[in-house]
Amino acid sequence: MFTGVNLTFFPQHFLGLAGMPRRYIDYPDAYAFWNFVSSFGSYISAIGALVFFYGVYEAFAKKRVAGDNPWGVGATTWSGTLSRRPPSTNTIHCRRSPARNTTTI
Repeated sequence: MFTGVNLTFFPQHFLGLAGMPRRYIDYPDAYAFWNFVSSFGSYISAIGALVFFYGVYEAFAKKRVAGDNPWGVGATTWSGTLSRRPPSTNTIHCRRSPARNTTTI
């Protein structure tokens, strides 16, 4: 899709520099090459869009359930397994003592 979009619209820059007017039904043969490249890029974009929509359709049609960690061992997130662990016995808890206005560890 990325390649197709770039092949569609980047040649338009060269066509404009060469003096091709916009919004014309027909154009002189001097602009045929870059118009062909631009048309070819639009076909690649359309194929990329079809592949994307097929992937979306296939994902909704199969309804496969992802596992607990679909990215594999070692991948963690902020809400991952690290935050669900119970606190270990080596954890130091700090609290402020209201009576003495001091901090105890």
